[in-house]
Amino acid sequence: MALRALLSVSLLASAACGLLACGKQATPDSQPDSAAAAPHAPAGVAAAPVPSVPSVPSVPSVPSVPSMDGATQVASNGERPTLMVTSTSGTVSCDGHNVDLTGQNANLVLKGDCGTIAVLGQHAIVQIERAEAVRMVGNDAQVTLAGDASTIELFSRTSTLKAGRIGTLLVPGDDNQVQAQAIASATLHGRGNRITQQSGTAMVNDYGSNNQISTR
Repeated sequence: MALRALLSVSLLASAACGLLACGKQATPDSQPDSAAAAPHAPAGVAAAPVPSVPSVPSVPSVPSVPSMDGATQVASNGERPTLMVTSTSGTVSCDGHNVDLTGQNANLVLKGDCGTIAVLGQHAIVQIERAEAVRMVGNDAQVTLAGDASTIELFSRTSTLKAGRIGTLLVPGDDNQVQAQAIASATLHGRGNRITQQSGTAMVNDYGSNNQISTR
């Protein structure tokens, strides 16, 4: 009887230990923290490659714009470019340009087709082959134009102009002399000017005083 009772107690203890999970077996749910934090990819599956970013081609440098400081500037309204002549002697080729003569006591010859010739210096002697227009500003100038001109302006005093046929003659200055083959129209605001034409009858508007216009 004592042995049977001892066996019964041993069997009950074994059953109770099985129910209470005696021992140090790890439960299926217990995993290391590192495994939970960083799961691994399944075996046999390769990680997707990261595509390489193509390099951006270098942008070519923009060529610099040439400086225009030394070039003759053309007016935005389409007028001819202007040559500034400071020399006081020699020959100047117009090449279709306007020309400003700024030298004092200049003695110059202008060749070719000229636009508007502006005589700005004092006591200038100028011979012009061809020009569209002549503007005399400096006093005591002597200008000879071999051809015709659409417009002649004399702002100077005591100057002399010789020309072919003149379309429009404007004389705001005083004591000037003009000799032309023919003059279509003349407007005088100065005084003491002497205008002579070889032929024709000019249409004259004289707003000055002591001016003379004659045909020889």
